[in-house]
Amino acid sequence: MVALASLSNLQSIWLQGSPSLDPPDAAALQDGLPTLLESFVHLTTPAISFVRFTSLSQFAAVVAAFQRLETLSIKNVGLLLDSPAHSFLPRHFSTPALRSLRITQRTVGGCDAVYDWLSSAAKPLQIDSIVIQNYGSEYSVSLLSLLRNAGPSLEHLAINAILNSSWDLGQWCMPTCFVRRGLT
Repeated sequence: MVALASLSNLQSIWLQGSPSLDPPDAAALQDGLPTLLESFVHLTTPAISFVRFTSLSQFAAVVAAFQRLETLSIKNVGLLLDSPAHSFLPRHFSTPALRSLRITQRTVGGCDAVYDWLSSAAKPLQIDSIVIQNYGSEYSVSLLSLLRNAGPSLEHLAINAILNSSWDLGQWCMPTCFVRRGLT
C-alpha cells in the first residue's frame, strides 16, 4: 500500500474488500485507509465495494480522506451498526461536497446510516446525480430524506429495485429521470 502513495495524480480508485472477512479483521484493514487516501490529492472518483466498516465513523473517515470528492460509488458496503455506540452521526467528519452518488445495496435500508449522514449536512447538498439500486420494493425514510435534501440541485435520479447485472457498479446507463412508483 505504501507504493500507492507515490501515485500523486491518481483520480479514481476502486477499493474492494472481501464479503467473507470477520468484523475484527475488516476493521484492522480499514483503520489505515484514511491516512493512505489523503495522499491522493487529485482523487475525485472512489468506488468502494464489499468493504465492511465497524461504524459509520470509520466509513466517514475514509470518505473524508478524499479531499476533492466528486462521485462516490458504493456497492454492498457493510456497516456494522448493531451497537448503540454506533448509532450517532459522525459530526466530526463533515459530509462530503460530492456531485454524484451511486449506491448498490442488497438489503433495503442497508445504507440508511449513510443517507442520514449525508442528509445531516449543515449546508444544502449540491448533488446533481443520484443512482440507487436496492433489491426490494420498499424505500426507507432515510433515502427519501436524502432525496428531499438534494432538492433543487438534483438533475438526474435513477432508482432500480430489480436485480439486473447491467446495474453493477459503473455499468449502468443514466436515464434522464426514472422514479419507481411508491416514492412519495
